[in-house]
Amino acid sequence: MRKLALAVSVVLIVVSIASCNKKGPESVVKKYYEYFYKCEYGKIQDLVLEEHRSFYGLMDKMIPAEEKEKMSKKDVSITDVKCKIADEEAICSCNLKIGDQEAMSEELKLKKVDKTWLVDQGKENNKSAMSEEIVDDEGITEDDFEIER
Repeated sequence: MRKLALAVSVVLIVVSIASCNKKGPESVVKKYYEYFYKCEYGKIQDLVLEEHRSFYGLMDKMIPAEEKEKMSKKDVSITDVKCKIADEEAICSCNLKIGDQEAMSEELKLKKVDKTWLVDQGKENNKSAMSEEIVDDEGITEDDFEIER
């Protein structure tokens, strides 16, 4: 009976440890933003889809060492991480505070690949003011202007 109890205890411990090691999308989002804003692009490569890794490798080479060191000392606070999960994709939002800057909200798309959540942060997935139609106070859009060539 003692051997059975010991065996069951060992199995429970192994299962609980294994389940703690799985990275949910929330933990990936936190690590991604922490590494990104501290210029730790080498570490980000393990958190993004394979097709985006070369971009972060390039960023790692382009940012001067002095800038990386300066950014590594900044406090990065990631709070209120909320993810909407549908099958193998997730859209996560969070609040970020970097150093003494005002808090801002961010959104990140993730994909599940081989049971691991990875950031899908390609330029085609980013929503920005530049990609939206710009309208001024009088309802005039960019398309209303002719470009001389």
